[in-house]
Amino acid sequence: RILSALHGLPLGPTGPVYIFCDVRDAALAHVRALEAPDASGKRMFVVGGYFSNKEIEKLVGEKLRRGGGGRGGRGEGDRMAEDDDDNVPEEGRRYGFDNRRSRDVLGMEYRGLRETIEDTVDAIVALGAVEGLE
Repeated sequence: RILSALHGLPLGPTGPVYIFCDVRDAALAHVRALEAPDASGKRMFVVGGYFSNKEIEKLVGEKLRRGGGGRGGRGEGDRMAEDDDDNVPEEGRRYGFDNRRSRDVLGMEYRGLRETIEDTVDAIVALGAVEGLE
């Protein structure tokens, strides 16, 4: 999704699943689960929060504008208008999640969507995966 947004491709509606976890948080949770005796035999929901494709497009566009160029993202050839339905119910009408066990047992503090998107954009740009972005 992030790479598509960097290429200026439309992301369209989000779909039925709109929770995310930064891969670094998922990796940390695995390591902490191996090290924490209280984690043995327990299942944990490792989730950082909600996302939408519209929000991803917005954050990618903001990051590119602050970074001084590039294409795609919101504000430059917007593919998803502000009033487009993103398929994500408003707060109070969407399903919830409970990640308390991962917070309590593993001491997890999850990265937010903005940090996740911005750091991913930086990594993609550093790898040279998108022409014209340095």
